[in-house]
Parts: sequence; C-alpha cells; structure tokens
Amino acid sequence: MSWWDQMWGGWNYWWSTIDWGNAPGWVGSILTSASVFLAISLFVSERRRKDRAQVDAFSVYLEKKVDSDGKFFEHIKVFMFNGSDAPLPRVSIQVRTPTGTAITTHQFQHGSVPTIPPKLHISHLINFDEPPPFPVNSFIYIFVRDINGRVWRKNTSSGKTKLLSQKYLSTRSLLV
Repeated sequence: MSWWDQMWGGWNYWWSTIDWGNAPGWVGSILTSASVFLAISLFVSERRRKDRAQVDAFSVYLEKKVDSDGKFFEHIKVFMFNGSDAPLPRVSIQVRTPTGTAITTHQFQHGSVPTIPPKLHISHLINFDEPPPFPVNSFIYIFVRDINGRVWRKNTSSGKTKLLSQKYLSTRSLLV
C-alpha cells in the first residue's frame, strides 16, 4: 500500500468517525468566535481612524530652495492647511541630519497665538542663512499636537504619520 493510499485511507477513517450530531455545534461556535473577533477588529480600526481624523485633515506642502552646488538648503517655504473642524494647538517643523540629530526647529503660529485655526491656509518661509548649513539629504518632520493632546510626526519625505505620544509634550522634548 502506497503512502498516498495510507494517507487517504486515514482521512476517510477520520472523516467517518466525526460525530455529526456535534458538528453543527462546532461550526456555530467557530463562526460565533469569528464574528466576535471581526466585531472587535472593526471597533479598534474605527477608533484608530477617529483618533487620526484631525491630523489626517492637516496637510503640508514644502517648496525647497537649494543652493547653486545642490548640496544645502537655502530656504524652505512651508504651506499648511488645517482642514479639520478644530484648531491645532501646536505645529512645528524640525530639520534633522541623516543621523537623526535635530538641526533646527520652528514653531508655527497664527498671529500671536501658537494655534492653527480650522479651515485656514498658512505659509511660512524658513531661511537658512545662519550656520550650520542644512544638507539636502536632511529629514524634515512636521510635529502636530491635536486637540486631544496627542503628538504626531509627519515625515515629509514618505508622507507617513506616526503617533509619538498620547500625552502632552513640551517643545523641548520634541528636540530630542
């Protein structure tokens, strides 16, 4: 008898020993467990979507002016739009070296307050006249604190947004 016949014969034996009186109960419990898992995963994904709603409605566009050698930034013009229905309490930009060291941080504000009002376009020019020069391979991050105090980091290169903290962070802690 070949191994295939033994395996197939074992399958037939196993299949015929199932107590079909309990099979509907097993199927029902498996489907119930799957539906509970699905409900929990839908709840968690909806909650994550709601948590990200304000920061996802905030958009940033950068215009970068590079020097004649093409090695350093002369300035960066930042265009921001708070598309959410709530103000953003704090928005800042940070330029980091390729090794991750923070070079400079600028905090944005509207008028005399550091809050970015809802449905507002803002543009800001950041000049890099002072040393050290900012290499073109630097990373540029936008830090956004939402109305609930969570701090988010937008990577301007990849476009990805990451939650950094559930709690209040000072500007000084963003420099680290």
